[in-house]
Formats: sequence, C-alpha cells, structure tokens
Amino acid sequence: MDTRTARLVGKTALSPDTVDFSFELINGRFSGLEPGAHIDVHLGPDLVRQYSIWNWRQDGRQLNIAVKLEASGRGGSHAMHALKQGDELLLGAPRNNFKLQPDTPYVTLIAGGIGATPLVAMARELANMRRDFQVYYLVRSQDLAAMDEPFRALDLGDRYHLHCDDADGQLDLAAVCGQCPWAAMSTPAGRNRC
Repeated sequence: MDTRTARLVGKTALSPDTVDFSFELINGRFSGLEPGAHIDVHLGPDLVRQYSIWNWRQDGRQLNIAVKLEASGRGGSHAMHALKQGDELLLGAPRNNFKLQPDTPYVTLIAGGIGATPLVAMARELANMRRDFQVYYLVRSQDLAAMDEPFRALDLGDRYHLHCDDADGQLDLAAVCGQCPWAAMSTPAGRNRC
C-alpha cells in the first residue's frame, strides 16, 4: 500500500466532540483528491483508521479530515485526538468508494453528524460545476453541528439546510424527496435518485 509521511500542521475544534486535522506531506503531493475520497491514517502498528477528506489545498500537499471523539470507540478517535501539532505519521493514498455521479441531473445530499464530512467536498464541487443540488445536514443540536461552518462558507444559500433534532424534530424524508424535481426522482430503471 502506498503511504507517505505527513505532519500535523493544524488542529482546530469544530464542536465539543469533533476536531479538524490538517496534514501536510513532508515530500511530494497527494493524488486522487476528489469529493468522496478518504485516507488511511496509521496511528500505530495495529491501529489504522479511515477518514473522509473534506478539504485540500490545490497543490496537493495538504488535506483536512474531521474526527469525532467516540467515547466507546475502538481507539482510533482517541489516538487522533491525542495528536499534537508537529506530530508525524503515515497516511495512505486517497481512495474513493463514494464518488459523485456526473450524469445525475439533480442531487440531494443528506447526512447526519460526522457523516457529513465528505458531503462538504461534494457540495463544493457541485457548486463549482453550477449543478442543481441541495444539502441536508442532520444533527442532534446546533452545538454539535461540526460541519455547519464549512457548509456555510460555501455560500449555498437556500440549497443548504441545517436540521437540528432538538429544535426541528424528526426530518420528514418524504417531504424532502417530494421537493426533488421529477426528472431527478426517476431513472429508466425506475430507481429513486433523490
């Protein structure tokens, strides 16, 4: 597996339980930086975890991942949160099993909590391509909306929806899909694409 040494150059709290980590390669550049991509972070001899990339520098030398501290996790998030600026570790080359589909006429991105991380890069790409889309970011409460600021920085206007369970109740998914243009709801095979 292709790995490279990277240095932690930034560590910023995004919410009480989620931190943004900015890594810069010591040598070379990352390839495969695209919406939906993730990397392997080598945190120890038997501790490798995968995290989605939400932002990167155009020169391919630096990328950002966000990690939620999972109190009952298996150690990966604890090891990540223990990192200090200046620490060096191995990162695997970006891989993508969650690609945007270029032929979809309308896209609705829906994710909850830390699952929204790859959607920030997707929303940025869709906005840059002037595609027709909307984003629903679901969280329990506003203070836990770690990716809210990155979404708002994209200036998506009414295409971005922050849904806080404590204030808004349960998301009405049928209503969300009902707002999708009809062309986006059906394919020749009859599958829902909203």
